[in-house]
Amino acid sequence: EPLVWQADFSAADAFVLEKHDGAEGEMTVLGRGIRVVKTNREGFLVVKAKGFAAPTNQVLMLSADVAVKGATSDYSIGFLRACGEKTAFGIQWDDRTGEPTIGWPQMSNLINTAPGMSYRKYYTYHSVDGTVTPMLIVAGYPSTSVWANWVAEDHDAAKKLWKKEGLGWAIWNVDGP
Repeated sequence: EPLVWQADFSAADAFVLEKHDGAEGEMTVLGRGIRVVKTNREGFLVVKAKGFAAPTNQVLMLSADVAVKGATSDYSIGFLRACGEKTAFGIQWDDRTGEPTIGWPQMSNLINTAPGMSYRKYYTYHSVDGTVTPMLIVAGYPSTSVWANWVAEDHDAAKKLWKKEGLGWAIWNVDGP
């Protein structure tokens, strides 16, 4: 089973909102997701979920679906991060416990969505000390974002499932079986 962790949106105390460098905003747990409203241009907001245990050096793929309104293209930012018990998180790519994800604008910018629509964000994280704390970072210009289906998967286990016949890229193999 690739699923290692899933956000518990039924418990309001399962998340903590931190405001950094003058950021203003609020977080609301909705039962099926979490709404993050950033109300100014200053600093960044961090939503931390309760940490979970993971073996050291395990590669995890964190993902979440996000719906956005009121964002300013290229200036409203929202992305996933994680940290260990003894490591500080980084919001830049020099955070060596994570990996750059292709599609930088889609993975970092908050892009407005049509009502009822969302898109998925990803972040690859290498557990370093047995504990993983998933985080959402919201920065830049004001925005409202709703995050749902926030999970962490064992990357290697998920890849094995995709390699089974008929799953993943196998259906797109134009060169035959």
